[in-house]
Amino acid sequence: MSFSSRDDVSTTTGYFTELNENPLSYQKGYALLNGGARLTLPDGRWSVAVIGRNLTDRFYGTLGSDKVAGVGEVVTVPGEPRTVMLQVETRF
Repeated sequence: MSFSSRDDVSTTTGYFTELNENPLSYQKGYALLNGGARLTLPDGRWSVAVIGRNLTDRFYGTLGSDKVAGVGEVVTVPGEPRTVMLQVETRF
């Protein structure tokens, strides 16, 4: 059997989530931690992996817009929350 793992950290500096750069739409810089581990059988035909994204469950905004009929309010679409997946793979 073989075992492999992968971890990565991505960082992003601050940015505005909307085009008109409303100060309320400013997203501070942040870091995301992703990782995974895979176990493969000796013949290489089967493998099982656990994959995680945004493992620290960091809340961040991706796209913002002024709230309709709101005074100085911004609605922002959140980024992907913590996600953990199980992957089973076979080769023919």
